[in-house]
Amino acid sequence: KSKDEYYIHPLCVAKIIVQLGMDSESIAAALLHDVVEDTEIGLDEIKARFGPDVALIVDGVTKIGKIQFVSREEQQAESLRKMLIAMGKDIRVIIIKLCDRLHNMRTIESMPEQKQRDKALETIEIYAPIAHRLGIRPIKEELEDLAFKTLDPIAYHEIEAMLASKKDFREKTFNAIRQRIEERLAHDMPGVKFVLQARVKSIPGIHRNMFVQGKDFDEIYDVYAL
Repeated sequence: KSKDEYYIHPLCVAKIIVQLGMDSESIAAALLHDVVEDTEIGLDEIKARFGPDVALIVDGVTKIGKIQFVSREEQQAESLRKMLIAMGKDIRVIIIKLCDRLHNMRTIESMPEQKQRDKALETIEIYAPIAHRLGIRPIKEELEDLAFKTLDPIAYHEIEAMLASKKDFREKTFNAIRQRIEERLAHDMPGVKFVLQARVKSIPGIHRNMFVQGKDFDEIYDVYAL
């Protein structure tokens, strides 16, 4: 729908798989995950060329893609059941499906408006929570962010503007605190290796605090974390 070449989507999904540090079979399955559904190539040929594990993963991703969600209650029951069955065979099925959905959300503008909302709702109710349960925080947060941006663009851009207005203060504060911690650790624990990571609370997370809990932006104390 985006008018890109056919291979672009599976290639982008495979790149996300690489970024997660997955194995070569996962990368192969990511590149092939739409082949059975969209071409005349069957599962037997994939099995013959790439082995049973790659074929099993491709088959699992294909089956999950065919699930039709109706009501929210059906979504939760049906998706969790299907997902758990797939995970029981190979956890890589779910991880590739999450990466597939992530790239779909990154290119969601190419879909019709109602389809965008349907996909975004499905993403925020089903796929983001599964990524959270699997401990894949970067994917969980980006899925939530992209879905929320689609479902409520006005609120999204309001919060985005609030964060942008505090950017200089945030970076100055982060750098000052980071320096103090680095100096203290170097002094108290010489030779010990450590990593400091900074994060800004996700826009959907800020939205939940502001509009669900009724807080003002300045009353949210975990917007920034180190």
